[in-house]
Amino acid sequence: SKVMIVDRHWALVGSTNWDPRSLRLNFELDVELYCPSCAGALADLVVLDPKAAWTPAKGDLVSKSGNNPLLGRALTGRVRATFVGGRQVFGA
Repeated sequence: SKVMIVDRHWALVGSTNWDPRSLRLNFELDVELYCPSCAGALADLVVLDPKAAWTPAKGDLVSKSGNNPLLGRALTGRVRATFVGGRQVFGA
């Protein structure tokens, strides 16, 4: 799923990929909210370091799949912290 929030008043939650090909070819479902209290509640925070380089190992990922194509590949961008409801739930 994807979430887009604008000014903590408007939110779009759903499966749509925002490219013309996906919009034309795929069946997608979205829910649009114009509700400051609803959209604001969705606006939790993820702190991302877009330049951080890392190579995931099996213990780094939560996936239960044994055939993860990301293992051993050099990646750029890493989540450093996640906040939900004003409380830090991930990161140092």
